[in-house]
Amino acid sequence: MVEEAYRAVEETVWSDLERHGAERVEQAGYGLCVRATEAIKGRLQALSLHFDEEEATLVISPKQLFLMMDDRRAGQIACLAMVPGRRTVIGALQQVDTRFVTAEQGE
Repeated sequence: MVEEAYRAVEETVWSDLERHGAERVEQAGYGLCVRATEAIKGRLQALSLHFDEEEATLVISPKQLFLMMDDRRAGQIACLAMVPGRRTVIGALQQVDTRFVTAEQGE
């Protein structure tokens, strides 16, 4: 995801989770990971991407937005399944069970 957008998403997600008692965990290769207690798993939110030009919205569910994994020290953790970059790429995980319908311009 574009760096500026990624930072906004990460800050917003972390702010919400921290407010509900989440414990941040370091995991190589991921920007935001938290200990995945039952309470925190219930707080994981969806993310909506709005495409103005197409007047479309893609809703990414918590299962598509977070990777669940086991950490030897922290136990089960949930990591935000996106990284900052020069452009936004919507990955395969975020597209699971998603159907895209397009129309030719002028229709």
